[in-house]
Amino acid sequence: MVIKVNVVRPGDPDPNGPCANINPSDDFLIVRLRPGYRHVEIQPAICLEQLVRYEMRVYFGEQRAGYPDPRATAFIDSLVIAHTTDSLDLFKGSPKAEYFKQVYDRYQCRSETLNLTPQKHLSEECQKFICSIAAITIGEALDCDCDNTGSVSGICNQRGGQCDCKPNVVGRKCDRCAVGTFGFGPQGCSACDCDSVGSLNNA
Repeated sequence: MVIKVNVVRPGDPDPNGPCANINPSDDFLIVRLRPGYRHVEIQPAICLEQLVRYEMRVYFGEQRAGYPDPRATAFIDSLVIAHTTDSLDLFKGSPKAEYFKQVYDRYQCRSETLNLTPQKHLSEECQKFICSIAAITIGEALDCDCDNTGSVSGICNQRGGQCDCKPNVVGRKCDRCAVGTFGFGPQGCSACDCDSVGSLNNA
């Protein structure tokens, strides 16, 4: 499936800003969603200025196997705006920074992160970059904000902020029941235990 993305700017870029020399054609991008892929990055990178409100228009093309097909479908969970790896100060300016960049690329940390790979499945090398890149991107540490009902305590993992959940409770904040469970409460969630003969599934 082909998707077109159009960046609508509120006006001309600041002549003294980072986007002063942007080519208007760079605001029109095309990306192809391939079957089975968890994520796709749009290239080239889009130049955006701080404190400016943009409109992102997304157009979905009805296409499958190279020809128009109204049955073609795609599930899109979210659209994420992320710094390019090369633009992060962590990876430039010194031999040590260049070494960090080599490690980050070698273990495909960007791809693993954008794929929403669970933290426990990330390589130790990739986990080391979580706090540093989050600090550069967000500019500050974030509150754990663990759910009082679903979490064991208000303390979360320093890497990624995952709270410690009660039985059958999921989510970074431990704020909902896992699939196949119900009754979110102080003891966690209970298994549905649907009858395998009479029910369509166990959810």
